Amino acid sequence: MKSSRSYTNPLKQETWLHLLLWATVLLFPYVKFIERAGGYPESFLHELNALAFILIPSYAFYSWWLPMSIVSRWRWLIVLVLVFLASIFGYEYTDSLFHQGNHTPFLWKQLFSAGVKYTAFIAFFFALYLMKNSLRQKQQLAEIAQEKETAELAALKAQVTPHFLFNTLNGLYVDALKTDKALAASILSLSDNTRYFLKEGQQEKVSLEQELNHIDNYMALQQKRLSKKVKLRFTREVENRDMKLAPLLLIPIIENAFKYSSMLRGDAHEIAIVLQADQNNLHLSCTNPYEVQTAEAPENEWMKSGIGLSNVKQRLALLYPGKHEFKAQPEEGIFHVHLKLILC
Repeated sequence: MKSSRSYTNPLKQETWLHLLLWATVLLFPYVKFIERAGGYPESFLHELNALAFILIPSYAFYSWWLPMSIVSRWRWLIVLVLVFLASIFGYEYTDSLFHQGNHTPFLWKQLFSAGVKYTAFIAFFFALYLMKNSLRQKQQLAEIAQEKETAELAALKAQVTPHFLFNTLNGLYVDALKTDKALAASILSLSDNTRYFLKEGQQEKVSLEQELNHIDNYMALQQKRLSKKVKLRFTREVENRDMKLAPLLLIPIIENAFKYSSMLRGDAHEIAIVLQADQNNLHLSCTNPYEVQTAEAPENEWMKSGIGLSNVKQRLALLYPGKHEFKAQPEEGIFHVHLKLILC
């Protein structure tokens, strides 16, 4: 699963490492000839010029080319090679300006020597890049392990109230059977939904059949509660009820439609839901009436609770990267939600 986290540079002193490297390269000739009479014969500007043409291919490789995706790297490889060659020829030309009168003509051995030198620096930066990636992966694994431990603790705490509710509903169901069978049926549906959250909802995958049963229970409860307020049209064309998908992925879309329809004035607000599923693909379309003013009213702040469509977007991005399409937007008083999933 791809995460949206942003990780810090695991080499906290990398800037100082770069400065130390280039200071060493720049000053090395002067240190090498420190005991020689007259010292190093070349000017400081001459060394700065040589350093500049080492910096160009090194950082083009390290800061521009390496961070690319593998596909992009192949696409831009020729540009990197051209930068590498241009740096060699550029250095040879500018260096000749410091040696007018005694500069030897350009030779292929000079090209080879410069190529070896620049390649050595690129190899250093490649090793640095690999080390950074290794440290970053260790950092990510440590953070994921910590988050997993925190999530497991939170999940254990969160289960206390649902389990109490589940047991209470079962007790109410037994009592309701004695006086009101219709009420008992509603309590049983609510109990089944609670059980689904506690059991199947914690699994990585469930069958479409299980998810549909959960949706049917939810819609049955809502239709009893909003029998005059909402008019439901639910069309389903399912070829494979055994297909697997992440649990509780569809219900927030349907729950969202009932929530906002129930806030509107008047009766018989139509919710239209179409579910299509073949062997490998699932398509859910849901429309309901929508008024921005009503949704944003302070007295309806409680309606913003629950899982919500933003959670659906995040889960889709994590669970089905590149295998889903999700659109949710109001248009001319109607809220449209379209979800397509590739489940193969």
